Amino acid sequence: MFGIRCAGRTVFAVLLFCCSPIHAGVIRSDVPDSSYTSLGANSQYASAGKITFGNNSDWASGVLVAGDWMLTAAHVVRSNAVNNTPGNVLFAVGGNTYSADQIILNPGYVSATPENGNDIALVHLSSVVTNVTPVALYTGLSEVGEIGTYVGFGRTGNGTIGLDGSYTSVRRGGTEAIDVTGNQVSSSWSSNLLLSDFDSPTNPGYSSWGSATPTPLEYLPADKDSGSPLYIEDGGITYLAGVVSFALFNSDGIQFGYGDGVAATRISGHAAWIQSQGVPELSSGLMSAMGMIAVLSGAVFVRRRKA
Repeated sequence: MFGIRCAGRTVFAVLLFCCSPIHAGVIRSDVPDSSYTSLGANSQYASAGKITFGNNSDWASGVLVAGDWMLTAAHVVRSNAVNNTPGNVLFAVGGNTYSADQIILNPGYVSATPENGNDIALVHLSSVVTNVTPVALYTGLSEVGEIGTYVGFGRTGNGTIGLDGSYTSVRRGGTEAIDVTGNQVSSSWSSNLLLSDFDSPTNPGYSSWGSATPTPLEYLPADKDSGSPLYIEDGGITYLAGVVSFALFNSDGIQFGYGDGVAATRISGHAAWIQSQGVPELSSGLMSAMGMIAVLSGAVFVRRRKA
């Protein structure tokens, strides 16, 4: 994990939000944690669940998209899929825990290449979840500019210090503006990425995309938040817009601090694939047309920071 400033540019390391143990999400240093845990407990985000593993102590997040299907980041379940051991994947939602009996990686997924926008997987559960309403898939093309809500179970800290060193898993929710798509950051990145930066309440120079003004519950998904849902709302309905894939770190030496970013795999670019796997249709076109944590060795990505 590293960041290097050079020639007025900030070079970012890319991390996959994979698995190891923790509080969820890094919060504003001037807002009480109780505000984030309260948002995370809101019933409209009940579809967010915690992934654990029967053969190790790691964890991550996922989201219920049908009675017996959940979505997560492909890198979260890849090793279990490769070893043909889906039963090692457990999903806790609505107060109950369900084992997986099938893992389907997106066919375009390439390990350690989350910037291609295919870091997403479907997991079939061995029994139907009856006490949680699955979230509908967003299939429109108007995510950028929306205020998104992330809900997960990863580590916590605040924007000033980054991660606080704790390893307690607590459900949190927080908000960020969806600033850009991947291809707007780099020509080699996919448009099937939705990116946000963690804006500071005191230093607008930490903003690289969109407005420099943080939301009241500005938030950055952190270690163990891989696969956590990114929700957006339209017409009073909550939709799933993405699943958390990787982080981008700036050069200030504080990992998961102000100015760092998060990328989520975009649901609208994968809705047809999701439904082609037999997942019942729970989607809406909304406003218009239908339509990672491990270090990537040697991979650096560049973006400009505002002065």
